[in-house]
Amino acid sequence: MTKNQFIKQLAAELTRYGISDAANTIDYYDELIDDRLEAGETEAEIIASLATPAQIVAQLATPDKPVRQKKMAPMLIILISILLVLGSPLWGTLLLTAIILVALGYFLIWLGPFLGAIFAAAGILGGSVSLSFIVLCWLTRRLDNCGDAAWN
Repeated sequence: MTKNQFIKQLAAELTRYGISDAANTIDYYDELIDDRLEAGETEAEIIASLATPAQIVAQLATPDKPVRQKKMAPMLIILISILLVLGSPLWGTLLLTAIILVALGYFLIWLGPFLGAIFAAAGILGGSVSLSFIVLCWLTRRLDNCGDAAWN
């Protein structure tokens, strides 16, 4: 198998399995073969020493492959820390305002049901006291004492 055949077969396998990083993988193997050719190896030896395109794609497609994360440079961490400290009067007040607005919104959401319950309780209590007063006055027929002389 030649270099071009290997690269074409690798590209076909990568496309077939929908590997997202196909272009970088093809570039990597292309450069790897070129570097080893410059080192004096033959094309046949290089291709024979490499994994088959199907094996390469199988390695790339495994979901449990560990992902390397980039580490931030120490200077960048220090710069971000300094900017956070110096900017805290601005972002701190904005954060506090956002927290207060969220708390106020939560309070306003529950204010309607709370006031509804208060008015309902006041209406029930006021209505029952008023009704008991009217019934008491009607039963005793002392409407003069109840404030309504028209009942006589």
